[in-house]
Amino acid sequence: MTKYLFKILKPKFIFTEVEELKIFSEVAIEMNLNVKIITYTKVFDYYYINDILNESTSHEVNEFSPTAPLNPNDDCILPLTSGTTGDSKILSHSYKAIMEGLLVHNMNKETTSNDVSLVYLPIYWLIGLRVMLSDVLNFTTRIVINETSYDLHEAFQLIQKYKVTKVRFSLGMMYRIFKWRKLETYDRSSLKTLTFNGVKLPAEMIKFMMTVAKNGIVEQTYGATEMSIPMSRGIMNKIDPNSCGSLYPNMSMKVIDVRSGENLGPKESGEICFKSPYLMKGYCKHPEATARAIDPEGWYHTGDLGYYEESGLVFVLGRVKNSKVLPNGKIIPLWQIERSLLLNSEVIETIVLTSDENSDTYKLFAFVVLLSGSKITEKELSEIVNDFTDIEFPVIVKIVDELPLTKTGKVNLWKLKKRVL
Repeated sequence: MTKYLFKILKPKFIFTEVEELKIFSEVAIEMNLNVKIITYTKVFDYYYINDILNESTSHEVNEFSPTAPLNPNDDCILPLTSGTTGDSKILSHSYKAIMEGLLVHNMNKETTSNDVSLVYLPIYWLIGLRVMLSDVLNFTTRIVINETSYDLHEAFQLIQKYKVTKVRFSLGMMYRIFKWRKLETYDRSSLKTLTFNGVKLPAEMIKFMMTVAKNGIVEQTYGATEMSIPMSRGIMNKIDPNSCGSLYPNMSMKVIDVRSGENLGPKESGEICFKSPYLMKGYCKHPEATARAIDPEGWYHTGDLGYYEESGLVFVLGRVKNSKVLPNGKIIPLWQIERSLLLNSEVIETIVLTSDENSDTYKLFAFVVLLSGSKITEKELSEIVNDFTDIEFPVIVKIVDELPLTKTGKVNLWKLKKRVL
C-alpha cells in the first residue's frame, strides 16, 4: 500500500508518527525518492516538527501569507477512499471545489462566536478535514482528541467541563452510547448540535440521540469522499427520522434501476446518483475507476440504494453492494439484517456478507462484535434475525472479537470475505 501511494504521489514531505517511520523510510530508499520525513516524536537523524516550528520568529508567523493557486482547478486535496472492498484509491478535489464547497457548507450551518466543537472523526477522512476547516473559518474553539478513542467517559467529561456546543461522534461511539448506562451522570445541557454521518441509523437510535442533545438538535449529513460537501442534510428533530434530509445547494440527484439504469420516480428504490460542481476531478492515475464512478453525463454513481419523496427528502437504504439483486429483480437488503442485530443491547458492531453470487446456494454471514462479558450466543442472534426480518435465506451469525479495519479506519470487507469463501 505504501509503495502504491508513493508511486502515484511521489511525496516531497511526509509527516508521520514513529510507528510508520520504518516502512516509510525503507520504501522511500527502495524507490529512490528525494523525500524529507518529519516526525512528531524526536528521533535521531530525522526532522522533528518542534525543531522546525521553533526556527520561525513571531514576525514570520504574523506576516505569513499563503500563496494563491495558479489555477482554481488545480489539485488541492488528494484524499483516500475507504478501501473496504480492496485497496484505497486516491482521488482529487480542486481548490475551487474545496473552497466553494466550504462556503456552501457554512451557509447551511447555525454557528455562533462562542461555539466549542468536539469531533471524533479522523482528519485523514475528507469529512474530518472539512469539519476542521469549517471550525477554523468560523473561529470555533476546537477540542483536539485521540481520533481513535472510544472512551465515552472521556467524551462526556469534555462536554461537561468545556461546555461543548457541537459534537460529532464516530459511528462506533454512537452505537456504544445507545447501549451505555452512564449517560445521565453527565451534564449535556450545553449541546446545541449533535451531528452524525456515514451510515443510516435506525429511527430508534436517532430518537435516542435527541435525548442526548436534549437542549439542541440532531443533524444528519449524507456524503461521500468523492464529493467535497455532503449531498444532503437534515435536522432530524423536524423531519422523518428515516430520511437523510434534503439536498445541499448546487446538488442534483436521480435514482436509477440497478439493472437497467433507467430513471426511477419518487418512492422507487434504486441506485442513487448525484451531479454537482463539488464532485471530484477523478481518481488519480486511475481512468478506468473514474469512468466506472462518473458516467459520460457527469453523474456520480454512489453505489448506495435508496429513493426520494416528492417533498425532496432523500432516503438511503444501504449499499447496492450490500444488497443482493436476484435474477427476478428482487432486492435482498443485507443492511436490514445489520439493523436488526444492532437493536440488541449486547451487539456493538456488525456487518453482513454473502458467500457467493449464485442465488441457488446463497448464504448470508453476519459478523458480530459483542459487549465485553456478553453471554448471548450465535444461535440466539440468528433467532433475532429471523424475528425482525423477512429474509428468505439462511443467516449464519459469527461472533468475533473485532472487525478488521483498513488503513483508513473502515471495515475491511475483503479480509472478512476470506473467512467464508
